[in-house]
Amino acid sequence: MFANAFTWFGLVILIVIAGCYALTHFLGKKLSFGMWMLAALGAGLVIGAILQILFGAKSAHMNFAFEIANIVKTAYTNLLKLMVMPLVMVAIITGITK
Repeated sequence: MFANAFTWFGLVILIVIAGCYALTHFLGKKLSFGMWMLAALGAGLVIGAILQILFGAKSAHMNFAFEIANIVKTAYTNLLKLMVMPLVMVAIITGITK
């Protein structure tokens, strides 16, 4: 049951990687971080809509996709916290010492 989901998700991941490579190659890496985040948001919306059309909203494949998305979401937010917390602490210490 999940082997088919792995095949589809692998294909989607390869398409996203190829799209990112094409964007960086053709645009010459001139996009800002905000534009990359906006493009990633759009890509996520399109991929999610395609997966829901293919599998249906309440299927086991979509539950698997949600589990994978939650793992990625948790890792991304934890990495952001890992980067932001030391910056905030340094800003507070610098503000106190000055």
